[in-house]
Order: sequence, then C-alpha cells, then structure tokens
Amino acid sequence: MTSLPPKIDQRTYEEIVEQTEKLAQQFTHWKPAIEKVDAGDALIRIFARMVKLIGNRLNQVPEKNFLAFLDLIGGQLKPPQAAKVPLNFYLAEGSPLDALVPARTQVSAPPVEGSDEEIVFETDRELIVTTAQLQAVFVIEPNKDNYSNRTLEAIGQKDAAFLAFEGNQAIKHSLYINCPEIFSLPELIDFKLIFSGDNVSQFSNSQLNWFYWNGYKWEEIETPDFDSNNQFTFSDLPISTALEINGQQAKWLRASLTNITDAAIANNLPLVTNIQGKIEIDETELIPDICLFNNSPLDLTKDFYPFGEQPELNDTFYIALDDDFIKPNMNIIINLELNHQPVVTDNLQIIWEISNGQEWRKIKESNNIQTELEFPNLENIPSPGTVNGETRYWLRARINQGNFGSPSKTRKYAIYNEVAIVNNSPSNQEINIIGNASDFLSTNDIVRMVWIENNTEKREEYQIETIQGSTFTVSSNINPEARKKGTKIFRRDTITETIPPTYDPPLIKSLKLSYKFELQEKSIYLSNNNYEYSEGNGNFQPFTPTLDKQPTLYLGFDKSFDNKTVTLYAQVEPPSPEELSADIPSETVKPELVWEYSSNHGWQLLGVQDETQAFSQSGLIQFIPPVDFSQIQIFDKQLYWLRVRWKDGDFRVKPRLRRILTNTTWAFQAISLQEEILGSSNSEANQVFIANNSPILLGQQLDVQEQQIPVELEADRVKVIQDDVGEIEEIWVIWQEVPDFYGSGANHRHYTLDRQTGEIRFGDGRAGMIPPRGQNNIRLNFYRTGGGKQGNISSETITQLKTTIPYIDRVINLEPSAGGAEQETLEILKKRVPKQLRHRDRAVTLEDIEDLAYEASTNVARVKVVTPDLATANFSSFNENLWLDPSNPDISFQDFLDEKKSIPKYSEFEKLVEEINNRAGQVKLIILPYSSKNQPIPSLALLKQVEIYILSRCEPTVDLIVTAPQWQEVIVNATISPVSLEGADMLLNNIKQRLEAFLHPLTGGKGEGWQFGRYPRKSDFYAIIQSIPGVNYVDSLEISSLTDNVSSLNADTLIYSGNHTINLKS
Repeated sequence: MTSLPPKIDQRTYEEIVEQTEKLAQQFTHWKPAIEKVDAGDALIRIFARMVKLIGNRLNQVPEKNFLAFLDLIGGQLKPPQAAKVPLNFYLAEGSPLDALVPARTQVSAPPVEGSDEEIVFETDRELIVTTAQLQAVFVIEPNKDNYSNRTLEAIGQKDAAFLAFEGNQAIKHSLYINCPEIFSLPELIDFKLIFSGDNVSQFSNSQLNWFYWNGYKWEEIETPDFDSNNQFTFSDLPISTALEINGQQAKWLRASLTNITDAAIANNLPLVTNIQGKIEIDETELIPDICLFNNSPLDLTKDFYPFGEQPELNDTFYIALDDDFIKPNMNIIINLELNHQPVVTDNLQIIWEISNGQEWRKIKESNNIQTELEFPNLENIPSPGTVNGETRYWLRARINQGNFGSPSKTRKYAIYNEVAIVNNSPSNQEINIIGNASDFLSTNDIVRMVWIENNTEKREEYQIETIQGSTFTVSSNINPEARKKGTKIFRRDTITETIPPTYDPPLIKSLKLSYKFELQEKSIYLSNNNYEYSEGNGNFQPFTPTLDKQPTLYLGFDKSFDNKTVTLYAQVEPPSPEELSADIPSETVKPELVWEYSSNHGWQLLGVQDETQAFSQSGLIQFIPPVDFSQIQIFDKQLYWLRVRWKDGDFRVKPRLRRILTNTTWAFQAISLQEEILGSSNSEANQVFIANNSPILLGQQLDVQEQQIPVELEADRVKVIQDDVGEIEEIWVIWQEVPDFYGSGANHRHYTLDRQTGEIRFGDGRAGMIPPRGQNNIRLNFYRTGGGKQGNISSETITQLKTTIPYIDRVINLEPSAGGAEQETLEILKKRVPKQLRHRDRAVTLEDIEDLAYEASTNVARVKVVTPDLATANFSSFNENLWLDPSNPDISFQDFLDEKKSIPKYSEFEKLVEEINNRAGQVKLIILPYSSKNQPIPSLALLKQVEIYILSRCEPTVDLIVTAPQWQEVIVNATISPVSLEGADMLLNNIKQRLEAFLHPLTGGKGEGWQFGRYPRKSDFYAIIQSIPGVNYVDSLEISSLTDNVSSLNADTLIYSGNHTINLKS
C-alpha cells in the first residue's frame, strides 16, 4: 500500500478540547464546572469540533497537493481493458458461397450471476468465412528424417498440443516388390532378389529393414544376406497377404531405408534398372487335395482303388495338382505305395494325360501301375479344367486297353429230358404221342427223336410248329423209322451258367506328389518416399531423401480460396514452466519463418501478416490467396497446400500448436460507436464536451471540421469530402490526444480526455488550439466503450449473434476470453506516476527495470528483478574481501585478485569472485501475466515484448534475461472433522477452492499475492480451513514440499497450488 503523508495537525478531538480548556483557564477566570456542563464548556467543545474539521481538511492538503502534482506531470488513470477472444464462425450446412462477417459484428454471452445485462463482444475486423476447410496437417523434420501427422490435433478432434517443427515418426522410404508367380507359391525357401543398376552395391552399407504384410500389419523379417552379385537371399520368407498399394492389389515385400540422413548414404543412393526374383522349388511328399475315380471322390486317408474295385475299359483315375506349383519346365513325380502288386493282362495299357482346359494331352503310357512316375520338363503350362464341378489343374490315368484280371462270364449248354413216347404217325410231319402233348411240349420246342435201328441208337431233332391234343406237327418230314411206335421223345432245354470274375485291381496305400522347378521372373516394384509413390521403370531410384531441407509445417485444404483476405487462427500452447525457467542461450537469432503455397509451378512465396510472431503466441495469420493456388498431391492427399518453413534462427522454446482454425477472428468485449457529434465550437477557450458513453477505451479518433485544409499536417490526418462535381463540401481533421497542455503550442491540435467520464477538453489558444467556430463540427469519429473483468468468461459461452448474417449458421468461442481489467485505481496511480518521474523512461537502476516492465505491457501483473548477488550462492555484500580499496580506484580487477591471493582459502574466494565477474551486468527479469490459472505463465511473445521494451531503454552492456519464475508446488494433505456429513462433497470442494485461492501467486495470501522466495506457514492453512463454514476442526495437516529452512527458497522462486488431498473424519 502507498504510505500516507504525515498529518499537519495530528491532534484528536479530545486533545483539542483539553488544550482549549487549559488556555481558557490560563487567560480567563473560567473554570470547568464540576459534575455539570456549563455554557463555557459547551463553547469549548463547539470550538474543538470546528478546529478538528479544519484540521482534517488541512491534513488532506498534502494528499491533494500530491494528486495535483501527479496531474501536473500528466498522471492519468489507465482506462479499463477489454477482454479479447477468438470467435469461430460456421457457415450454414450446404452453403455454396463464402460469407462476409462485417467488422464490429456483435456477439453476446449470457449475463453473469447477479447481472441482467448480456456481455457483448464485437469483432475487430472484417472476416471472410470460407467454405474451404483444413483437411490435413503434417510436420516434416528433415534433419532427423521424421514426420508427424497432426491433423486430429489441428482440427480439434484430439485435445493435445503438438510441436510445430518436430516429427514423431520416421519418414517412409520404402521399396515394394512383387513377384506374382513366385509369391503365389505356398512357401518360399531360398528366395533370391537380384538387383541390376548403378551403385547397387551400396545396399550393403544401407540399413535396410525388410517386412511382409501379415494381413494386419507389416511384420519385420530377418535381414537377408547380400552378396557381391547384388543378390539378396531370403532363407525362409513368410507368405504375404495381398494388400493394395498405390491401386495395385498384390502380395508385397517391403524394404525400408532407415539411415538416409547419413550424408554418405544420401549422396550415393542406388539407381535400379531391374529387379529379378528367383527361386528353386523342390516340394516333396505333398498329398493331393482331391483325387477322383471317374466322378467319385476318393478318401486318401485310407487305402483306395484308383480304378475302382472292378476296373473296366476307360475307367479313369484323376489327380488334382497343386495350383501354386504349376510352372513352366516343372517336373512332377508321383510316388505310390501299393497295398499289393496287382495281376495284369498282357495287353494292359494305361495312358497318363494332363488337361489343357479343352482336351486331354497324352504325356506318358505304361502297362502297369508304377510305384514312381516322373513327368519331366513340362514346358507348356497346362490350363485348368473342370472335372466333377472342380476347376483345377488335372492329371489323369486312363485304362486304354486290357484289364486287371477278368470280369464275370456266362456259359450256355443244352440238356435233353425224356417227355413222351410215339404212339403213331398220322403223316410225315405229325407225331401222335401217348398222353396230352401240351403237357410236356410247347410250340417251337426242339425235340430229339431216339430209336433203335440195326442195334444202333439213332437220333434226330425237329422243331415243333403246332400242338393239338396228343399230336404235334414239326417243320420237316420225320424219318420213317422215327415215326414208329415206341420211339422216345426228348425235349431239349438250354442251361445258362455264370463264371465268377477274376479281378485283381490296384489298391493304393498312399499317394504323394513332388514338384521340382526353377522359377525366375521380373519383379513389379514401386517406391514410396515422403508419401509419394513412384513406379519402377527405367533408371529408378527406390530411395530418395526428403525434398524439404528445413523443418516445415504443411496445411492442406479441401478447396481453393477466393481472391479475398483469408484468416487463419493458430492456437499456440503456452510454454511449460520448465521450458521458461531453463537456461537461455546467450546468443540467439530471431526465428525466421517463410510461408509458401502450392502452384502448378512449384512452391511460391506467400505474403502473410503473422500476429503469432513466429508461433510465439496465439494469433491470426492473414493473406490474400494468389490466383495460381493449385492442388498438388503430398502425403498421399490431393489438396490445396500451404506450408511454413523454419528458415533460420532459433526458438527460445520450441513452438507447440493446438488448433489451427479457419473462419476465426478477434473480438473484444466493447461496443464501437461512430461519428458521434459532440457539439459545436464557439471558438472560446477551454471548451469542454462530454461523450455519450463512457468509459472510453484506447484507440478513439476525434475529428474537428475546419474551413481550410491544413497543409502542415500529414495527409492521413485530413479527410476531404467532395460532391459529385469535385467541389469540397467538408474538411475533417484528426486531432491528437495529450495528457495535458503543458507542452502544447498555440497551433497544436490537441485535446485531453478523461476516459472514465468521457470529458473532452480543448486548449485556450496559447496552450492548445481552440477549435474553429462551426455547427456540429466536433465529433468522435470512432471510439469504443466497455471493458472490465466481466469480459473474462469461459469457453463456448459467446454464442448469440446480435444480427443475422447471410449464410452464417452459428458462432462460438473455443477458448476463454482473457485480458479484461477494471480501470486503474487511484492507489495504483499514486504508486506508478512517481516512478515514471524517477526513471523518466530510462532503465538505470533495478527499480527502473521493474517499473518499466509494467509499462511494457498492460498484461504484466508481477515483476521481480534478480541480479547475480541474489542468485550467487554464498555471496554476502558484508564480506570485506569483496570490497574495493577506495584509496586506489585505478586498480584493475586482475590486480585486485592478485592482492587477495594471501587470503586463506583463496581458491574458494577466487571461484566466487570469478563467478560474479562472469555474471557482471546480468539481470534476470521475471514477469507474470494476469491469469487465474494456478501457474500464470507468460507467453513467449510477452517475454519478447518486455525484453525489447527494456533493452531499448537501458545500457548496451546490460545482459538482460526475461523469463518466468522457478516454481515450487505446495500440496496440502489434511484431515478434517466436519460439523455434519451432509454436503460433504461440497465442503471438500470449498476447502480445495479456498486453498487454491490462498496459494494463487497473484491474488493469494492477503489478496496481494505471494512474494518471491516466500513459503506459506502451516498456521495459515489451519486458519483458512478452520474458517470455512461446515468445518468442526482440523485433525491433522501436512504440507508437502515445505521445509523447515524457509530460506532455502531462491529469490526467483514462487509458490503455486498443487492438487490437495482432503480427508473427512467422522
């Protein structure tokens, strides 16, 4: 607090009464009445009261004179500060056109608690809301050959900050190789890749990693051998799953180069003209997938008959070949294990045939089933054919003639059964028998007639034509002897006899196939470098270094921009306390960033207005898109690209970004007013006018209409209004605000402004020009009113457009607003202005540096200057050994050290003095911004702003470091007994909030924040917690990070609140 001036009259009312009574008794005969009040006593008390009133006024004279003095030297209260916030505007869905948000568009937030008025914000400039949206954000770090995809962070889908010029993944330098024939094999043993070209031998020095695609990810495999024939040999290469690369679906082998940043490698990379794949296949003991007997599948898990159990002519045995091994010049070997050797006929012929898809081609014949058959050098690759619904490569064996044994047979022979005896013969062709002939015979039966002639048995056979009763007729004349009575008649019957088969078919116990061939083919290959694919043809360089030579940030947009001002907003992450408190390099060059855009002719320079000051603070980046802004493909994305290169210089802290937004502009918690007429000048001295609204924020413009153009003023201070024919109608001149008229002359167009009341005062003609006479010729052409702490509100609350804007759907603040402050208090003014009088805008003493730091920015809340004597351990200004001899002022510092060599422990003393000498002129300026966060961290831009401001006002020999404080976290662990367990959660939150408020560096403690180097005491926390309603008593309390030796906290260290642990005890 400001110390009050001493009182001129320090007497109290009672003392004046007592003194007056003594004087009355001394100079008169009056004496005070005992136990009653007389008229004299009443007069004395009236007199004392009047004297006290006069004394009080007299005591205010020094204060009033002091304030008058401050006013005399130009002291003015600083006006309120308007909160600032980026507002993001959104187009209506499906909007085909860009939209225009005019400058000073008003957007409001709901009233704060206890108020009925909305909090109105106003945009500070015109904004083109574009349909183009950010689609991709990539970072390239060429010196480490790294990149990072930061799209999710930049568009807000991932809440995280990222380094603007550092990658977190290796840039892809990959060669993809596909050997379609070879990679279709079921296994790859002893596979070779043969490279042809220039510098191919450099592969032996390169760190190549090899991968195959397992269906889910790239799986690394053992590094193959590379020999002098430029040949990689893979001992057992896994089979890749097909994957689409650059539009080609295939089984790929990938080689990645990891040491391309090595200059020796990068300058001598191989140039490939051809890549051959080679493999020798000797696959044995393979069981076919399918075998058929004719059209019937065979079960190969047990013994089977290839031609069935009863082979016949053209019975066929089919073998399905393995599709993967059907290659030119292949050898196929069939190994059969027979259950037994079959018996074959002499004429057996088995023909082996292979299908070409249309017909069967004979490749071998045999007279038996052999246990091993070889089909060598099948030059012509067969074609798939379909057998029994299965389309495969087929090999078959067919019985062309002969058989394995004999099939079943039938044999017929006749027998004769006696059925009748001849009775008589009515004619040459008729026979009458004894009995009914139809009982024994039938038409067409053959009958044998047997008789005895000359002692010899005779036989003749006849065919019956008709039968009638006991008589039958035959087809020819009957021998007369046979017609005699007693001739025996035999009926001929035919007997059929079946002979069993004698089959001995082959029975196969097991069947195995073997394939042998050498396969060599030209590979299909392509490369990917920096997300760009290149087809392998001609002289092909599979690995190329990144084209970027400097760290670069890429921004890709889905559409081009119209040729109007485009605004991007870069949300810069504040530095961490550790980064700001780290040692700062003594010599650094300001970082230089270069913006470029993509065109059909390569990357072209883009002129931008960069508020971020090389990503040191959040801000707008504005540019006018060139007409040749074009799409190009980078990172496998065809977009419209911008990029920013870190060309030169050094960052004090590596910049980290969060969101990068389109359609965003600044808004301030203020209302703009234009062309407000203040009144008319009557050409009298000391005229006063009052603005309609107050307080008036910085940046107003006051115009006075004059009769003639003032030729002595700059053209931008004069606005001439002409009619249609060019005649001058009005001349408005901008007048200049000054704190007072003490430095103003008769011709100076000056005015003073009381921002709190809106009072505007002009000069008297000698000190400040009198405005010329005119009607309504004094106006505030532009000013803003508003500001204050109420503008500091949370994110996503400023959402209500006050006016409708075509094509605009909504608006929102994605960040909390900040920077709002009330008008400066009189107490602060009384501190500040005398300091200005002392330092006179020059940094000579430490106090000057502190005071000027506050002047450098309205955002500076706390300042601390630390010099080597405060930062050097074991230093004491009372150490006589460090005193210079006043009698010998010309002694050099080295001679001074030489004289001290006789001091005991000189080495320690010398080390201390040399340390001080090395740090001579060094000043560490610690600043804190206004912030409600537990750790108010200044932005890099604020640090730089203060540094430039101070360095321009101090000696060149000053080694100034502007930084943030060292931080010491304070954590309270307490156990309390509540009055009641009801509302326990709310009580815990209240305690934590009170502790955080108490420990806040700027507003904690007794409301004035914490001094550097000071710890809180345990008793403070007891008192705070005990004072909270609902707390019965504090049972226990511990403070982490708190030591008994409070002096151990350095002069540049400040405390802040950590995460406290509060437990309840029932």
